[in-house]
Amino acid sequence: MFPDISLEPSFSIDLPGDLFSLDTNYSIILNDANQLFFILAILNSYVLEIYIKYKFQTLAKERRFKTFLVNDLPIINPKSIEDKVFNNINNLAKNLFDVYNKDQEEKLNIMIKNLYRINQKEYSYILKDLKVKI
Repeated sequence: MFPDISLEPSFSIDLPGDLFSLDTNYSIILNDANQLFFILAILNSYVLEIYIKYKFQTLAKERRFKTFLVNDLPIINPKSIEDKVFNNINNLAKNLFDVYNKDQEEKLNIMIKNLYRINQKEYSYILKDLKVKI
């Protein structure tokens, strides 16, 4: 699930499946439930946040998360990567969903940076541009 308007990516999962979407939030339906936390990690990563910052329409400081834009996000197909990498990202994202930990979130973002083959110089630029404090 994700809101129509937000300052930053704020994708989440409705595990019980009992939430109802109207006009101000939307849902992504996956065919493979095993990919939920992997996709959630990618969607909320710094890598996609910088992409969203420059591609999505702004309303003051907030972004419009229109479905046609979300549909075109460059999300790596989980079936195209090694099982070990997929499992590491998926499991860490699931743990963060249960209990938030800043250090683990940073570790997850670095794993995603590596998945997208972003070098350290590029990643430093992303962090600076997003004003992320590590």
